[in-house]
Amino acid sequence: MGIMVLLFAWNDLLWPTIALTSEKNRVLSMFIALCKGQYVTDYGYLMAASTCAVLPMIIVYAIFQRAFVSSITMTGIKG
Repeated sequence: MGIMVLLFAWNDLLWPTIALTSEKNRVLSMFIALCKGQYVTDYGYLMAASTCAVLPMIIVYAIFQRAFVSSITMTGIKG
């Protein structure tokens, strides 16, 4: 459950958009959403930022993979 809560908090975009007013306090998901321009988008820059956003979650999953998979498999078993 902790992994899922961490994942949802990491990917949250709505609450930081509402709560943060200063540009220097932006979170990574806000930065990625604002990178896309109206007419021109630098996809290399956008993909580099997306990689920086995804990498910590991949590391967390790799560390806690066994607990994550076992918790999913145990949800269908009555005990």
